[in-house]
Amino acid sequence: MDHEKLLEFNKLVSQTSDFCCNKLKYSNYTMKFYHKCWDKIYELMLKHNISVIDDDSVSILLKKIGYYKKGNRHVATNIYYLSRSLKMLLLYKKTNSVPLVLNDSQNDLLIPFSNYLKDFLIYLKLKQRRNNITISAYKRNIIDFLNYLSKEGLDMLENLDITYVVNYIRDITPKSGTTPFLAIGNIRGFLKFLHETNITSNDISAQMPRCKRILQPRLPSTYSIEEVKKALCSIERITGIGKRNYAIFITIARIGLRVSDIIRLRFCNLFWRESKIKIMQYKTGNPLILDIPADVGNAIIDYLKYGRSPSNDDHVFLMERAAVPMNNTAIYNIINKAFKNAGINTIGKHKGAHALRHSLSSRMFENNVAIPIITQVLGHENGESTNYYLRIDLKSMSHCMLDVSNVNPMFYKKMEEIFYVYLQ
Repeated sequence: MDHEKLLEFNKLVSQTSDFCCNKLKYSNYTMKFYHKCWDKIYELMLKHNISVIDDDSVSILLKKIGYYKKGNRHVATNIYYLSRSLKMLLLYKKTNSVPLVLNDSQNDLLIPFSNYLKDFLIYLKLKQRRNNITISAYKRNIIDFLNYLSKEGLDMLENLDITYVVNYIRDITPKSGTTPFLAIGNIRGFLKFLHETNITSNDISAQMPRCKRILQPRLPSTYSIEEVKKALCSIERITGIGKRNYAIFITIARIGLRVSDIIRLRFCNLFWRESKIKIMQYKTGNPLILDIPADVGNAIIDYLKYGRSPSNDDHVFLMERAAVPMNNTAIYNIINKAFKNAGINTIGKHKGAHALRHSLSSRMFENNVAIPIITQVLGHENGESTNYYLRIDLKSMSHCMLDVSNVNPMFYKKMEEIFYVYLQ
């Protein structure tokens, strides 16, 4: 590596480091760790005569450090951080930023066969008219599948055969965070797209195993109003984080906003003079207008005035250290921690935002609120979705119970054979 290229590399490292310190608020200890990783990357570049950080060189270096090692789906910790450090440099060089959470599902710059993935996602959006949540699910499953293919040594999708697919499906476990039923269906759609666009000569999707999923109806998880209040009161409001967590919890519990809408809530969605929240729902794409109760409004104002980190970002709720928008996991952890600190029994129940929405709908049913109003508050597209919650309205269901009449003993006999056995 000549002197000019060395200066260019050091400048990139310095700029990436400054961004992580100033924008993402990484600690000095964390930055020392990353600088050690960047030193090792520099040594690798010298060893393999690589002078610049670009798509091709990053792909080569990832293979050299063992990130794409055949048969190794889950990389070792040292390899993971080396690859992460390398990706951070490439991302900053291309975008002048680095995401707080860096993984393959959140950037398309480092995904194997990314051009095919991009074309497929456009196809889903324009031709299939799928919504953003469905497309995200496709993207997540297919990225995992493409990474697996790359680690198994497949260089061209034209050479893909059913063996790779079957081995991948066999490798899916609950710990991988991938639901087999959803993954199989999404990958089947991707493989069919590859065949229809003449990328693969054989229609591998037709060879994939069928997996029938039988969904058993489950009662939604709900908590009593006393339990919700107890969990809410367990949140300390002294710190900025506590004020934020309290505002998020009470907003979901009182007006039933989805997590996807909470993390995307912006200042322009808050109409204080009207005491309204006006959003375009992320899940349905439909507009939603909700009243802001006094306790919810006060909690949000308290957070904005005395708890929110200084930032030019117009999202209402931000992560504390990096001052970037919240994510689904952070919201779940807030609610889960509140239930845990309050000592509420959550065994056999969900303990995230959905449980709070279910609890809200349960209270509305108990207060004889009409289904169309509940549908509007929860932001459902139609009443059919709201009918799902009818199963938790035990008070109304109790009025529908019927007495069971006595059964003639001859009912239990057929052709002189007793097929019903009384258990002693």
